[in-house]
Amino acid sequence: MYGFKESSVQLRDSLLMVEGDIAFHLNGFWEKYADRYEDQVQLRSHYARRGLVASQYRTILLSVPSAGDRYALPTSWLTALIYAAEAWNGLNGPIRFTFYRGDPYTFTVNVMYVFGSDPETLTWADYPGGGKPGSYVSINSNGFDGSTRPLNSRTAVLIHELGHVIGFSHTDEVPANGYSYLLDTGDNNLEDPTSVMWHHALSNSQPPYFSAYDIEAYRYLYGF
Repeated sequence: MYGFKESSVQLRDSLLMVEGDIAFHLNGFWEKYADRYEDQVQLRSHYARRGLVASQYRTILLSVPSAGDRYALPTSWLTALIYAAEAWNGLNGPIRFTFYRGDPYTFTVNVMYVFGSDPETLTWADYPGGGKPGSYVSINSNGFDGSTRPLNSRTAVLIHELGHVIGFSHTDEVPANGYSYLLDTGDNNLEDPTSVMWHHALSNSQPPYFSAYDIEAYRYLYGF
């Protein structure tokens, strides 16, 4: 399906869930995700979908529900989200995440604490479409060990999900024809297990730090 291995795709409610934490809404699927092939870039070891975040949508408001809202983030996850946004901003790339509505911003990503039924899925996010970032990140209140994770691990998880929002895929899932690979980021035979986009970054052991290849891939994709 759309460049993914068929074995990695599951239907859950109104979502197509891919590789465990990448979500596609069925409603309006083709309108949002049918990116043009001329946007393809050449990659290696790190993977990205066709279509990145266009320049006019690169100041991104991370919108979280107010305290008391049923979807509000617990303090532990909100702190991790702040650290994750600071980590991406600290790379000094063209994409900026902000939490302040008083700042100028060009797109909103909703981050919510949801009540999912699948304990095997802790977090998920959707991809860019039509030049716009993915529109949401969800944290599953019923997800495995989500309430007991240390802050560093929560931060690593949300750095990973924000990576999906701006177009990065897992480094250890060799994709089909819907993806391309970076020319100058590592060995084709390596998964870069130190990458924030490694599939197992959702484990408790992954530190919230970018690998050298993460940084190189980001610079290559977004030209800075």
